[in-house]
Amino acid sequence: TLAFAFRASGAARYSRSDYAASAKDYARALELFDAEGDALEAGKTLNSGLQPLAYTGEYETALEWSRRARLIFTGLGDSLRLARLSTNMGNILYRQDRHAEAMELYEEALAAFRAAGDASDVAAALSNIAVCRTSLGEFSAALTAYEEARQHCIEHGFPLLVATADYNIAWLHYLRGDYLRAIELYPGTRDHCETTGDA
Repeated sequence: TLAFAFRASGAARYSRSDYAASAKDYARALELFDAEGDALEAGKTLNSGLQPLAYTGEYETALEWSRRARLIFTGLGDSLRLARLSTNMGNILYRQDRHAEAMELYEEALAAFRAAGDASDVAAALSNIAVCRTSLGEFSAALTAYEEARQHCIEHGFPLLVATADYNIAWLHYLRGDYLRAIELYPGTRDHCETTGDA
């Protein structure tokens, strides 16, 4: 029970951007789950703790936690948790400007999510791919991913994510030097954000 409480506290602190305290709570939860020999809960804790570790610059620890979680989820045959781990690991590599490596993990995650994930998993993976393609200068591929993400979010009733996709598509046109198209798209994006209450 105490381990679950520490993990919940880690999640709450993360949501308040208190990353150092969040990472400590996840580490304490991990110690307790390890002491109990609960591999699944340890793996879930390792995966959940990756983002606060990355935000505090503890990349080596994050990489080690990722390796441990991958071994656990592989041993359990848990393909969905492996895909979510790939997403989190991709995010860490992206923060380190290791975009090509991050892209491999995002695409691996997307394939798994299409097979076994839910609609929100697919939406997040498509968005990650689009952002990463943009950073790689692959603007056409990024636009394709954003448009697919946008359509997916319309089909599954994610209006806030549709607005985010609209914003990012306009931003992508700006990055490509297509300023007129960006200017044309931004007012519609603003209207959509106002409609969905996204201040």
